[in-house]
Amino acid sequence: MAYFDTSIFGAPLDANTAPGYFSILLGVINIIVVFIYMKDFSTAPAAKTSIMINDPPKRGGIIIGLILFFFVISTFSVLLSTTTVFLDVNHGWEATDTAWIFVAGSVLGMCAFACVKKLNTVWSERNINLLGSFVAALALMSMGGFGTSGSAVPLGQWISSAIVFFFAHPFAMATVMSIYSKIVGPFKGDQGPYMGYITMVGSLASIVSPLWATSVIRAEDYSGNFTYFFCGLLLCCNMAFVLLCWAHLVPHPSEALEKTVEVAKVNDYHTFNEAEPERTEI
Repeated sequence: MAYFDTSIFGAPLDANTAPGYFSILLGVINIIVVFIYMKDFSTAPAAKTSIMINDPPKRGGIIIGLILFFFVISTFSVLLSTTTVFLDVNHGWEATDTAWIFVAGSVLGMCAFACVKKLNTVWSERNINLLGSFVAALALMSMGGFGTSGSAVPLGQWISSAIVFFFAHPFAMATVMSIYSKIVGPFKGDQGPYMGYITMVGSLASIVSPLWATSVIRAEDYSGNFTYFFCGLLLCCNMAFVLLCWAHLVPHPSEALEKTVEVAKVNDYHTFNEAEPERTEI
C-alpha cells in the first residue's frame, strides 16, 4: 500500500491512509465471519459439553504463559517499529523498498507456522519453543552486531539475520499460544476470559515495546546495536523461563480426561461392530 496515491469519493487513499481503510475493511469482515460461523459452547453437542469441567487451570502456569507471550510479542513488535527508520537512516531505503522485507517476512512466517505441526509430532511444544527462541535470539543479536559494533551492521548481515528471525520467531510464538491454551484446558465458562488475558498481554507488548525501542534506537543514533541485542536477550529470558518453569507448562488435567473419553467411545464402537452378526445382501 506504500504505492497507493489516489482518492475514492474525495477521500485520500495513499501510503498514510490506505492501511487504515484496509484495517476497517478487515474489521467489518471479521464481524461478519464471527456472527455467521462462531458458535458458543451452549450450542455444542451434549457429548462435547459433558467433557467441560469446572476445575480452574493452575494459576502458576497461566502467569508464566502470559510472561512468555509478552517477551515473544515484544521482540516482534520492536522489529516492526524500527525496521523502516533503521533502513532509511543507515541504507537510504524508501518505504516501498522496506515493504518487501515485510512481504518476505510474512511468507516465511506462514511457512514456519505450517512446519510447527509436523515438528510437533517429533518434539514437544516446549522443545520447539526453546529452539525457535534460541535461533530468533541469535538472529536479533546478529542484527545488532552482538552489541559490540559502534555502527550499524552491513546491510547483507542485517537482511540475512532478519530472514532467519522471521522464520524462527513463529515457532516460539505459536508454541506459547498452544501451551497456554492447553494449560487453560476445557474449563467451562471461563475459556473466553483466559484467552482474553493473553490477548491483552500481547496488545500491551505491542504498545509498550515500540515506545521504548524507538526512543533507544534514536538515542544510539539509529545504529540498532543495543536495541536488537537487547531484544535477543529478551528471548533468552523466554528460554530461561521455559526451563525454570518446565513442570508448570503442562496441559490441564482434563485434557487427559477428554482423550480417555474419546478412546472409550472408539473402543465401544469397535466392540459394538464386532458383536453385530454378519448380514448377507440379497
